[in-house]
This record gives sequence, C-alpha cells and structure tokens, in this order.
Amino acid sequence: MKHDAPPAIGQVVRSAAGRDMGRLLVVLALADDKHALVADGDLRKAASPKKKKFRHLKYTPHIAESVRNKLMDRVVVFDKELRAVIKSIEPCEEG
Repeated sequence: MKHDAPPAIGQVVRSAAGRDMGRLLVVLALADDKHALVADGDLRKAASPKKKKFRHLKYTPHIAESVRNKLMDRVVVFDKELRAVIKSIEPCEEG
C-alpha cells in the first residue's frame, strides 16, 4: 500500500518505483514534507541515502529500533547494520 503520510525514522519500506523497485530500504531521515532519505547498506549506502517520495514507498510494519535509536541520538549508522536489519526481515516480506 502506498502512502502520502510520512514513514517513521527507522521504518523498513519497499521501493515501489524507480530502478530500485522492489528493494527493501530503511528510512534514515525525512528530507521534507514529501520525501524520505532511504538506504539499504548495499546499493545505496547510509552515507549517501536516496531521496524518495512517500508515494513511491510501500510501508512495512517493521521498524528497526536499534537504527532508529542511533539516528535519534545522532550516532552514525553503518551499512552493515542496515544490511542485517533487511536480511532479518526479508523472508517475512517476500513479494
């Protein structure tokens, strides 16, 4: 389901449009009232997150609390952590 409402920081989303369509990503920040900064730690690194419109994201119920807490405390999140989060929920989110 696509949304126009903002996702939560640390929420795992699936790209619904673009070259990364179908990939799971983690929301690292909200860029503005229509865009989120997302990364997966693999093709899109945390150091250079992708700016995606909310409507081009399918939200999952998963929130990476460890990543969310680090981001809220302004601590660096490593690509390895993003890959681990996505790998841990990928079997649940097939399709």
